[in-house]
Amino acid sequence: MDGIREWIMQIAGVIVLGTLCDMILAESEIKKYVKPILGFVLIFTVVSPISNMAPQKINMDFLEDESQGFLDVAERSDKLQAETMATLYEEKLSLELSRSIGEAFKKDVKVLVSAENKEGKIGEIDGVVLEISAEEGEVVNCEEIRKYTAKALGVDKNKVKAQLKIVEGESPQA
Repeated sequence: MDGIREWIMQIAGVIVLGTLCDMILAESEIKKYVKPILGFVLIFTVVSPISNMAPQKINMDFLEDESQGFLDVAERSDKLQAETMATLYEEKLSLELSRSIGEAFKKDVKVLVSAENKEGKIGEIDGVVLEISAEEGEVVNCEEIRKYTAKALGVDKNKVKAQLKIVEGESPQA
């Protein structure tokens, strides 16, 4: 009850102050600026107890839980995107190398590139496996193909492994 009494006294004080200013300033140039200011002060005085009645602390814990959920989803999405990029990189590099080696050595070569996927370092080549197809009795210089592949990728030759796959020769078509 004392709060309401104080509030009414504040409103009355602002009204009295406004009336005094109105009488003192009468017809001066400054009166047109003072009146709106006093109006804002009166509005603020009337509204101020309403803001005091509002709860002092609003529980925002639910927002923190939701934001953590969004961060988790974003983190999983980033990891999935990095894995997808690494896989696409490995596949594209394998296809391009297979084509390049095939043209250079006139051999059918299946290439499998393995690239590390560390944070910020997608595409660091971990190893390469070459499966070189040759007919029985055909001479294949696997060492030359390994050197060519290592040079093309800019990796150590020891990271490149070659396997010879013997295929039966095709019979001529009549």
